[in-house]
Amino acid sequence: ERYLIDEGKLTVSSAEIGDMVKSKLKNLDPISFIRFVSVCDNFQDIKDFESAIKQMEKDKKNDQGEKD
Repeated sequence: ERYLIDEGKLTVSSAEIGDMVKSKLKNLDPISFIRFVSVCDNFQDIKDFESAIKQMEKDKKNDQGEKD
């Protein structure tokens, strides 16, 4: 909420809010992130979960590589 106020945004789409929640959850709690994304992105089968987990692992490796 503070970020949106600081940015001067008066209206925000639910997609924008979802993206902000995803970015915070990804680093805070990976299990909650996957659960949230599965609902937000309307996962249909196990392949959607596999893809999201692989992407999360790839992002984590990239983030660690940038810190080294």
